[in-house]
Amino acid sequence: AEQVASAGSDLRLLLRAIERHSTTTKEVAEIGCSLICHLCSLTPYQPCFDPIPPRTKAHRDAQKRIAAEGAIDLITGILGTSVREVKQLHDKIQGMEAVLIKEAQIHKEN
Repeated sequence: AEQVASAGSDLRLLLRAIERHSTTTKEVAEIGCSLICHLCSLTPYQPCFDPIPPRTKAHRDAQKRIAAEGAIDLITGILGTSVREVKQLHDKIQGMEAVLIKEAQIHKEN
């Protein structure tokens, strides 16, 4: 959390690099989203203990910094692109399935 708070322009450059390369390389998009989620998450703690308040505050500050640099917009953009691609593939497969069903019915009738 402290590194994120002090990163400043380095964090911004990292997010821009992920944004630039995620459009052409799916692995970059996936790893970039995982990195942002990891940076925003709390560190593991024992289930029987509550998180230490200063640690929670540091992570909240890091989350605010990451969000302010545009990470949330980046993730939603990547996910939106992915959903559109999956929908296009789904529509294409549905069309192919309809053609095959029609051909099977014609073949069955003959």
